[in-house]
Amino acid sequence: MHPRRSRRRPGLAFRARRTYGAAAVPGETPAGAPLPCRPGHSIGIVTHMLALFRRFASTWAARLFFLLLIASFGAWGIADIVRNMGASPDTVATIGDQKISVGELGGAYRRQLQQVSRMFPDPSQIPPEMRRSLLAQSLGRLEIQAAIAAEAKRLRLVAPDEAVREAVYAIPAFQGPNGQFDRATFNAAIANAGLTEQRFLELMRADLKQQQVLESLRAGIGAPSVLVRRVFDLQAEKRVAETVDLPFASVPVPAAPPEAKLLRYYENNPDTYTAPEYRRIKLIVLSPDTVARTLAVPEADLRAAYEQHKAAYQTPEKRSIQVITAPDEAQARQLAALWQGGADWPAIQAAAAKAGASAAALDDATRETVPSPELAAATFAATAGSVTGPVHEPLGWQVLRVTHVTPATSTSFEQARESLRQSLAREKALDLVDQRAQKLQDLLAGGATLD
Repeated sequence: MHPRRSRRRPGLAFRARRTYGAAAVPGETPAGAPLPCRPGHSIGIVTHMLALFRRFASTWAARLFFLLLIASFGAWGIADIVRNMGASPDTVATIGDQKISVGELGGAYRRQLQQVSRMFPDPSQIPPEMRRSLLAQSLGRLEIQAAIAAEAKRLRLVAPDEAVREAVYAIPAFQGPNGQFDRATFNAAIANAGLTEQRFLELMRADLKQQQVLESLRAGIGAPSVLVRRVFDLQAEKRVAETVDLPFASVPVPAAPPEAKLLRYYENNPDTYTAPEYRRIKLIVLSPDTVARTLAVPEADLRAAYEQHKAAYQTPEKRSIQVITAPDEAQARQLAALWQGGADWPAIQAAAAKAGASAAALDDATRETVPSPELAAATFAATAGSVTGPVHEPLGWQVLRVTHVTPATSTSFEQARESLRQSLAREKALDLVDQRAQKLQDLLAGGATLD
């Protein structure tokens, strides 16, 4: 059987066979064998294909095809490039005009991971699924904060410096042993959280704005009237009940139950007729409290501990004040005169806002926590209830009134002696408990008894 010859241009005709077992199929080559052809065969194929492309490119169908191809690049490729020209490669998400950067997401994720790692002896053991969940939670929290920040910006809400300062001073983690704001404690806490002071204050300012937005939303939410009515009925509803007193003496004595009923009742209530097992034991209690009662603390150690923690036994004087800060002296004097004339605090706040001044209140402030030295000097020199000022300081002209005075207190060494003795004795007892427990175990292992 011979292969059929196809009509091809001279120089391109070829013949080949592929063998399958003993049979051969015309027109194919054996598997893996080179295709036999005459010299110039490859060059002829390329020349023929180029000629076909040139003839096709000169037709209207080809021109229409290329126009559609160019339009598709413009719609999908170039348009995406134009849209993304203004996007920052450092931006993870954009909520309105609020952008979440890679650095912000990384910091939030690290703080989340640091909190979770405390539950694992080895932080490297945290599963990848939990890490991805923490990343998603961090991004979701930042997106919610960005949305609230965008709304606060739209409402033009602001957080004054005084409000930020009061919020920072009120955080217990930043307070020292005396219960007041401590700069060293503050620096250590934000450094441990991986934040700079500027970044932390920015977060506090944003948080105060967010609180304003959320408080306004919370204030506008009311419970359904049906629910309010049911809660009111539950708490305030009263009922009148009538009872009938039936004395036991008026009831006739029932007949004695048969033996079978008594036995059945006994079998159904075994706990009523069974007493629990009791055992007598001997034990030795070793605890810091019991050991501390037997320890004597030297006088020198007590006095050294008192001197070391002396600040904790001395509370400075505290004062609560109301302060008006005006941009110039004339306005400050006008507000002072109005205040001295008998105007109350809400009226002074309204007058200050109308005059372009700011009003703030500081509760239980010490001399160190008052924002400026000038204001601190005037505050602690004034008498309670009097209006003082105007006082000039870097923020402007200030008028103040002292509303409450808490005198300074001091605990003497004799007054603190007993608490110091208990504290030091307990510290020593913590070390002795382990030693005595080990010694007791050795004695019991050697055959000694608790007697």
